[in-house]
Amino acid sequence: MALHAQLTTLLADGIQNGTYPQGSNLPSESELQATHGISRSVVRQALAGLVTMGLIERIKGSGSRVTASTRYHRLAQSRMGLAAQLSGTGSKTTTSILVFERLDERTPGFDDDASSTLYLERLRAVDGQPIAVIQTWLPLPLVGSLTADELTDASLHEAMHRRYGTTF
Repeated sequence: MALHAQLTTLLADGIQNGTYPQGSNLPSESELQATHGISRSVVRQALAGLVTMGLIERIKGSGSRVTASTRYHRLAQSRMGLAAQLSGTGSKTTTSILVFERLDERTPGFDDDASSTLYLERLRAVDGQPIAVIQTWLPLPLVGSLTADELTDASLHEAMHRRYGTTF
């Protein structure tokens, strides 16, 4: 794992476990450099990652502060889904199925083999507060036996792995 990713993970873990409580400042760039023996560019990349995740805000002249409000971001580069990312926060995550529909018409962007798709619309909530509506199109020949019940209050990634042995 790249150095900046290691530092991002280390600091994110510190935010999640309360080492750096909401509203507190992280150590300065120079302190992080000295403590971890890394360059300023690596520190800045790591901090930029925390900003992207919504965990900190950078304030000119004041350093990096842990955000006072919780923001949730699905990390596109991550192999885990949003539910797995949120599982370590201590919050209760729920998923409601809004639309579970088998579409017979071709869906743009799918290969010729995928002439029909399963269209999902799911509402993700954390501690009872809606945070995302997730739209997903899956090739029906690959997921035809998947049910809405399997996806209620469950991760699509986990359901796909359990049912079909897939890994993302």
